Amino acid sequence: MSLLRKLGVGSEKIIAQNNRVRGFVTSSETCRMFKVNKSAFRTHPLDGAVFPHYIRFTYSVDGTEFTGERFFDAFSRSPQAGEVIDVCVDGGSPLKYAIQVQ
Repeated sequence: MSLLRKLGVGSEKIIAQNNRVRGFVTSSETCRMFKVNKSAFRTHPLDGAVFPHYIRFTYSVDGTEFTGERFFDAFSRSPQAGEVIDVCVDGGSPLKYAIQVQ
């Protein structure tokens, strides 16, 4: 799986096909190695710090189960483990996916 797909780049074409299946988030991790400071003035190292998230999920197409991964930036809502998400899959290859979180 390419890094660009994990970042969500190029997902507009897959979402436009509107082939949606249900997916389940299996893990959600905070990436503490990438700290984003929201405040210009800090009183301690984590003052105003937010962190991006990385999720892993599973989805099923025609009885075959697939796994996927996705990064979320520090300012977006990230799904938690056990949450149900909509996964958009490419009509030609179900290995190509995109997710949209409301």
